[in-house]
Amino acid sequence: MNINQSPLQHVTGAVLAGGLSKRMGKPKHELILPDGTTMLEKALSMTRLVCQEVVVVAPEVVTDQAPHVHDSQAGRGPLAGIIELLASGLNDHYLVIPCDMPCLTPELLTQLCDPPPTHARVFQLEYAMHAAPLPLAISSQLLSSLEGAQQQGILSLHGALAQTQLEVCNLSKRYQGNLMNINEPQDVQHINMRQAD
Repeated sequence: MNINQSPLQHVTGAVLAGGLSKRMGKPKHELILPDGTTMLEKALSMTRLVCQEVVVVAPEVVTDQAPHVHDSQAGRGPLAGIIELLASGLNDHYLVIPCDMPCLTPELLTQLCDPPPTHARVFQLEYAMHAAPLPLAISSQLLSSLEGAQQQGILSLHGALAQTQLEVCNLSKRYQGNLMNINEPQDVQHINMRQAD
């Protein structure tokens, strides 16, 4: 898909905004980026370039810019929020991104979700030991599998996905910065420097 074409209708974009942000000291989705937007606004605008329908998954409503999917298991990590998303019945296929990856691009996200995977698809950087669990393209067919993993005590998204038929998109190491998470205040300073170069 060319991102100059209409956004995808067969994939719902979902931004995860339910983390505890312990290391940041404040909600990540409220963090202001160098361009003056919040991390949540950046994630929403980027996802809208790829998906016609975009929602926010969080324990409470954090914006009026997108519909809200309630994450009833606040603080239990992205796996819990993704289970709630798949159970919502909004679509058969979803593109899931965390609100704390502001260097993702529409081109990368399109590569991940078009065409939609049969089960789930993630990125793996060259020379990396493991695939990155987010961003994630995922089918609602995996709902029962993820619920089963959670019931077995598997709380990490990486661990739950390891039990599925996971497709991997290989990426050159030069994309490492695009998959960077903003976890601490100094990470924002790094983004500042990257954008100033």
